[in-house]
Amino acid sequence: SVFGANNKWGYFPSTAVAWRASEEKFIQDLHLFSNLKLRASWGRTGNQAISPYQTLATIESGYNYTYDGNSTANIGFQLGRPINPNLKWESTAQTNFGIDMGFFQDRLFLTVDVYKKKTTDLLMNKQVEAYTGFSTILSNVGSIENKGLEVSIGGKPLNKTAIRWNTQFNISLNRSKVLALLDDQPLAIRTSTGGGYQIWGSGFSLKYLQVGQPMDQMRGYVNLGTWSTAEAKDAAKFGQAPGEAKWKDVNGDGKITRAGDGNEVIGNASPKFIYGWNNTVSYKNFDLSFLIQGSYGNDIFNAVRIKTESPVNGLSVNMKNRWTETNQNTDVPVFRSSRDRNALNLGANQTAGIGVDQRSSRWIEDGSYIRLKNITLGYSLPESITRKLRANRLAVNISAINLITITKYTGYDPEVSSFNAGGAGGLGIDLSNYPTSKSVMFGLNLTF
Repeated sequence: SVFGANNKWGYFPSTAVAWRASEEKFIQDLHLFSNLKLRASWGRTGNQAISPYQTLATIESGYNYTYDGNSTANIGFQLGRPINPNLKWESTAQTNFGIDMGFFQDRLFLTVDVYKKKTTDLLMNKQVEAYTGFSTILSNVGSIENKGLEVSIGGKPLNKTAIRWNTQFNISLNRSKVLALLDDQPLAIRTSTGGGYQIWGSGFSLKYLQVGQPMDQMRGYVNLGTWSTAEAKDAAKFGQAPGEAKWKDVNGDGKITRAGDGNEVIGNASPKFIYGWNNTVSYKNFDLSFLIQGSYGNDIFNAVRIKTESPVNGLSVNMKNRWTETNQNTDVPVFRSSRDRNALNLGANQTAGIGVDQRSSRWIEDGSYIRLKNITLGYSLPESITRKLRANRLAVNISAINLITITKYTGYDPEVSSFNAGGAGGLGIDLSNYPTSKSVMFGLNLTF
């Protein structure tokens, strides 16, 4: 029910091999490794994460019209979705090489993996010509490559004392690249927000897939802040006045247009790396565990600010930082009415080509963060007490989730994204997402 009549089935083989080198005598003679294992694997997986019956044409009602010479509208139908019997599985082939090392009877261990993944026949909606009567059709549109490195190091720094400590740190790096698309033309990724946010529409999109470029790039206009009073003459060349938004004139033609200046790379939602640090500490009847995780180098398009920093209905405290003659080092434009602007006789506004397009680097923020994801402190009562209660074990604990987050991101939560499902928009766009909750819990464990 998911794929077309011509491609109902997929074939997804895999294989793996490993060599435990630490069992070899010449490795044992080194007296260095307590464990040494080399691994290699290859496999292909399939993705069918689309709704059933998407390859079938549909008919929609409600398109009534008159015919047979009557003036009364009769019941009419039209095609709602085009047929695509050739739609097939999206598949990913991955090659992985890894090494596991243990030292000092595995009190210290290190795991390293390198991988390369190639995804072909991407399942995405592509735009079609208007004369077809449709705007998009679900298709297999191209291929993407991901390659990366994953490193995990851990051990038992304290193992034979009253205090016992197990720890593990991991870090992961991934780099992506679009290898092929239909006709090798940039493919707009739909991020339809509605409500006047204007980051996707006819002829423009915040995010594109483009051959040779990484995934999750964001494109738009480069905002250079605001014009200062010392730049009044330069601003006038663009029909602008001090305090108004200053844009990068990419092609140097003296005006700001979508075609000439609105397709610059302004951000990337993919992090340079992600990491995590997991710990378990115990002392006598106390035990403590906590996980710290984070992301570094990713950008977030804070679409919420388009509304909250609007002169019309803005509620952001950042509005207090708007441009004035005594506060010119800011990216929040001056509040100036149309009447006051017309009185300046600025001439033609050479930035009018931007129109309603809101794809500005002004809304790009650093999404890096470090977070205490969870922490638990427990205490097990001694047997002298549990025996009196005729219980085998009695323990109490207190735990917290998302207790502390350190980030420069001004939104509610740097870990959320509004378009992370179905290939529609990908990561890195925050449109009033409900933030990850912070919670504290108390627990009691009684065993008889």
